[in-house]
Amino acid sequence: MEIGTLDNLKTLRTIYIISGDLWAGAEVQVYNTLVALAREEDVEILCVVFNNGILLQKLAQAGIRCDIIDETRNTSLRMLVRLLKITREFRPDIIHAHRNKEHFLAACTARLSRRNIPVVRTVHGLSRIPDSLPLLQRLRSNVVVIIDTLLIKYMTNAIIAVSNDLEEHLSVMRPKGRITCVNNSVDVSRILRQSTARKPREEYGIGDAFWIGAAVRFVGVKNIPMLIRSGKRLQEDRMPFHISIFGEGPMEKEYNALIGSLKLQKEIQVNPFEQDIFPVIRALDVFVLCSHHEGMPMSLLEAMALERPVVCTAVGGMKEIIQNERNGLLVPDNDHEALAMAIERIYRDKDLAQKLGSNAVSTVRNSYSMTQTTRLLVSLYSSLID
Repeated sequence: MEIGTLDNLKTLRTIYIISGDLWAGAEVQVYNTLVALAREEDVEILCVVFNNGILLQKLAQAGIRCDIIDETRNTSLRMLVRLLKITREFRPDIIHAHRNKEHFLAACTARLSRRNIPVVRTVHGLSRIPDSLPLLQRLRSNVVVIIDTLLIKYMTNAIIAVSNDLEEHLSVMRPKGRITCVNNSVDVSRILRQSTARKPREEYGIGDAFWIGAAVRFVGVKNIPMLIRSGKRLQEDRMPFHISIFGEGPMEKEYNALIGSLKLQKEIQVNPFEQDIFPVIRALDVFVLCSHHEGMPMSLLEAMALERPVVCTAVGGMKEIIQNERNGLLVPDNDHEALAMAIERIYRDKDLAQKLGSNAVSTVRNSYSMTQTTRLLVSLYSSLID
């Protein structure tokens, strides 16, 4: 895409809408993007969040203008009325939504405002319904996926895919709006600045063990049991290791039960969500993501920015970021033996570990910088207005 300008506009006014209930990949990317866009002279941003969480706090600290419509205290109709009021006052040129509820309210607002405001939707990953869900929950989830598909297909002026893999999946829908790939990105300098204030190895009692880490939501698609089972192979090989899994979600009890059944309580620890995660990742010997699918995981980009060797399953956007043997190691999905072998390679080959880490940070600096993302977004917004 050619880089556009705002020569014909005094100020580009954009409303971002996101739930903000979690501090996960989508929220991290929105935070990074809004901080970068706020530096642009010709862009004015308002972020509407539906929960008083970490995202709202961080945006406020960064001086980003925010408004909250608390979804725990308001019906969808009341939220729509409030969003219409905000839109009339702010008069945006673009409404940019993330996830399905935000998209639905954004589309309704754009049409009811009578100003024909273009709606942009970022798709961060594929909608997958776990087979383990009870029947009624599966039916409800299927309805949500159908509604989301209709929103993307018919009620969006532009759809942003965060990876080429997602772009291919979305193109099958043949949506009315254009599809554009805008990769997730990070601010390497900021990450490095925030990674030096602690001594995580001492805090978590790791000692000299080879420290393996993962930071994820505790949900099925992240496939943490694959990492846990790889620990059994490492234990049998008498490798001095410790696995730390950071996060939160509904599958924590299942993880701990599996750790207990494999008698890995000394080697593997499930830890609460760690907001100040950068110093922890920087202290790891290897960072692991073994998901069944990913769009473009922020945690992977952050680990690479911190010069960590990474091991990932060859799925989704991860196989676009990682060039096997150059800036990380790729393993087949759901193959815990292959994962254990890749981890052991990094443990035994210090030169390989150093090469992977060095090339990882170079990859992020060259291909996943916030400067590139900001320019592409401004270009997209201005083209929609034109």
